[in-house]
Amino acid sequence: DIYGTYAALDGEYQQQSGVSVNDHPVWLKEGMFNIWDDHYIWLSVNHSRSDHPWRWVIGTDYLAENTIFAQCLLPTDEYIDDPTLCGPNWYNTQGELIGNLTSNDGICDLADSYVCTSSGSGFFNYYFEGRYRQVHEGVPMWFASGNIGFQGDLAGDAFIGINYVNQSFHVGFAFVFAYASTGSVYAVCPLHAPLTHEDVMSPWACNSDWYTIAQFDWGTAWMW
Repeated sequence: DIYGTYAALDGEYQQQSGVSVNDHPVWLKEGMFNIWDDHYIWLSVNHSRSDHPWRWVIGTDYLAENTIFAQCLLPTDEYIDDPTLCGPNWYNTQGELIGNLTSNDGICDLADSYVCTSSGSGFFNYYFEGRYRQVHEGVPMWFASGNIGFQGDLAGDAFIGINYVNQSFHVGFAFVFAYASTGSVYAVCPLHAPLTHEDVMSPWACNSDWYTIAQFDWGTAWMW
């Protein structure tokens, strides 16, 4: 699993005004189209359970228990009224500890890994040139900083990540430059198995292997 099984749970959740479940607030981390869904934290209450009938949970729909991915299970029957107090006591729905998932109050620390991009293609630079910041030190995903893409007719939600691609020049996993709102890919750097952790964390190692979309009078085409 290149992105990590629980990578989508990572991030900053904001309390939602006027939204509650079981008389407790709901928190939201907004998703990105074709990347991951919206994720919520809410209090699940199920008195038919003999253990932990009150659980803070993370899922994609706070009105649907079958969307839960993670649950806070404290080592005692203690009740906490705030999910930030759960700390590292997050488990998946099979009851297995998620060792690298923890919750705390305050502003989330962001990774300090950046990728800066530029190319000889004016078309590519118009939409993608600039600086990208890694979403998390363990996740091969870099989101655009500043106004990348906003000067063009796209949505401004550019990212560098790893997608499975099916092109004439490569079928398999590759680094891509893409826009989350449309799912459109504008540059591809093929990756070849077996992949190591270093491989998927080093988009800058692809300097000589990028295929990009080029603009012509008759349309667009892939160029190497």
